[in-house]
Amino acid sequence: FVPLRGTAVDIDLNAIWQENGTTVAGGNGWGNQSNQLYQPWGLFLDDSETIYVADSQNHRIMAWTSDATSGEVVAGENGRGNGSHQLSYPRDLVVDKVTDSFIIADFGNKRVVWWPRQNGTHGETILSEIDCLGLTMDENGSLYVAQYEKHEVRQYRRGESNGTKVAGGNGGGSRTDQLNGPRYIFVYRDGSLYVSDWGNHRVMKWAEGATHGTVVAGGQGYGSNLTELSYAHGVVVDQLATVYVADQLNHRIMRWPKGNTQGNAIIGGNGRGGQPNQLHEPAVNALHETLSSEKNQTDINYLIDSIPEAETLDWLLVLGLQEFAMFAMNNPEILSPDVFDVTIPDLLRIRDLLATNGTTAVTWRDLKPYARKALAFFDTWQYH
Repeated sequence: FVPLRGTAVDIDLNAIWQENGTTVAGGNGWGNQSNQLYQPWGLFLDDSETIYVADSQNHRIMAWTSDATSGEVVAGENGRGNGSHQLSYPRDLVVDKVTDSFIIADFGNKRVVWWPRQNGTHGETILSEIDCLGLTMDENGSLYVAQYEKHEVRQYRRGESNGTKVAGGNGGGSRTDQLNGPRYIFVYRDGSLYVSDWGNHRVMKWAEGATHGTVVAGGQGYGSNLTELSYAHGVVVDQLATVYVADQLNHRIMRWPKGNTQGNAIIGGNGRGGQPNQLHEPAVNALHETLSSEKNQTDINYLIDSIPEAETLDWLLVLGLQEFAMFAMNNPEILSPDVFDVTIPDLLRIRDLLATNGTTAVTWRDLKPYARKALAFFDTWQYH
């Protein structure tokens, strides 16, 4: 048995990867053309070496065959929406060989969608009202879903709608029985789960039936040392139980041999960028780059002024504000002291507004003053 997204090959612990990578999908700037992607998230490689990409900002799933210069839309791209023919910010996908279909984490619609792989024009919701970021399947066809807001991973056997908690679920935190915004999951051949515990900068292993997990990578706080991770994203595990993890803000892929207290960078680690030997925050929304130029800041100021002040907030914007607040308050080192002193009280006021009035009662008029201050916040990010 080879786990989903796993490898049947024993990779030598001393294996060396080529320093320069090759673009296999996208690479032609942000956009919605067939040779472009816009904030891609989850990937899936099938047996024919076709790469499927959750093209999040384009609300579609793209397929790129080996050596192709452009991709093909295989799900979505009917505009952002909640119709059966639409997706909204898809974050991850897997291929279910039994039903020859895609299982898609339709993040913006808070649902998991089953979508036929052959000439599929519509999907079917199989799980609803679920804050799903990453998902995977085991050899028996059980689905595992990382629920970001509930800080847990749930297992759903075929046909189930409630599922069973298999990791976390004890509130957000850093104890060994907790997770903090889990992102992606890997099911090992012995049934153990490996979870990228994003907010705790670590990868956790949960043995089958366990009530507590074990740190197998990171867990030493936010940082760039070889003992540390900076927001763990995608994770896979090879036949020797070596962990490979996308180390988001360190712009690198880390390899963590079983039992080791530190890892080593096998890809990237040469700063953020688009050169062949660089990565740009692997598996992460790159909103901050959009905000980095003077022209974009002018456009965003125009956007701030153009939104009707009576417009209410949908849950997706609220989630974005919550992530923004959590990131800022957990990482004061990326803010200059004067901006930190101004920004954090504003974020707390936003939180209180949302908690007191509810998401449909808070309007753009309430938040407009803070939106302008957010531009100053992004200008102070030290890793640009």
